[in-house]
Amino acid sequence: MPFVKKAVSLEDKGFGATLREMRRLRGYSIPDLSRLSGIHPALLEDLENEKLENMKDPNYAERHVSKLAELLELPPMYLLSLYRSLLKDRGVVASDAALRPCVRRKDFLVTSRLLILGAFLFLVAVVGGYLFWQARTVSSAPRLEITTPTEGEKISMPRILVRGKTDPKAQVTLNEQPVIVDDGGYFSSYVDVPYGISTLNIMAKKRYSASTVIERHLLFERSTAATSSFDLNATTSSLDLTSATSTK
Repeated sequence: MPFVKKAVSLEDKGFGATLREMRRLRGYSIPDLSRLSGIHPALLEDLENEKLENMKDPNYAERHVSKLAELLELPPMYLLSLYRSLLKDRGVVASDAALRPCVRRKDFLVTSRLLILGAFLFLVAVVGGYLFWQARTVSSAPRLEITTPTEGEKISMPRILVRGKTDPKAQVTLNEQPVIVDDGGYFSSYVDVPYGISTLNIMAKKRYSASTVIERHLLFERSTAATSSFDLNATTSSLDLTSATSTK
């Protein structure tokens, strides 16, 4: 079957009629043309029906007209001239500036507000994270290390040196008695212990934090050498006293 080329006369046709006829000639529905051009179907209908009053910016629509001319295989200037004649008849002044990228004041304000909002949210996140870190640092219990004595240590003297390390800003108590902490966090203090088993309570605490407590259990007993010496001296004294009594 031979191919028959359909002749289409566009003389004396307005912009809307030309656009509609060329769309139908190419076999496009309005949804089809909308999908190909990215132009909303409602705007395509307004262009075909020449309803300029429904358009927010008829001059800006020239960009869409150029896109439609390309898709419908029409000379862009031809379709643009029809559209500009329509604008002139309706009292809308068209210019080549409409084809340039257009940034409306509203779009600029929206973008600026989004940037400001993003910057504000970022600042809030940074400040919130810093405050959370500070609160956690202040409220967390300080570290505490006891160098001497060791747990369960046996001692032979009634006085022992307690040494350790903590946070420089922490306050340390030994059996509820304050201990001086130097700038490096080190501390040391002597404490008297009674005979037998005793407990040392070492606590470190910052101003608003929880406390860290370590206990050391000690066994104080006299050494065997000291006990033997004590017993020998006591025996010698007893013998001397007995001899003196017999002589009398």
